[in-house]
Amino acid sequence: VEDAIDEANKKYESDTSSESIAYTIFEPLNEGRVSKAITAQYLAEILNREATKYKSVLENDEHLHYLIEAIKHVTTPHNE
Repeated sequence: VEDAIDEANKKYESDTSSESIAYTIFEPLNEGRVSKAITAQYLAEILNREATKYKSVLENDEHLHYLIEAIKHVTTPHNE
């Protein structure tokens, strides 16, 4: 995972467009060339390892609010 992150950082250093970077990352997922489930596992690993660094940023991002709430809903035990 670390090697992939380093490679991606080098690749995207010269690209200043956030939209272009986002699409480059999303394109293989969109075209079915990589597994969304495996990608989610790698993302979860990175987020878990860097939890204190990203928790506040993710929880306070207005664009991610619905997703964060959905994740909390399905991962929190509900007493019925």
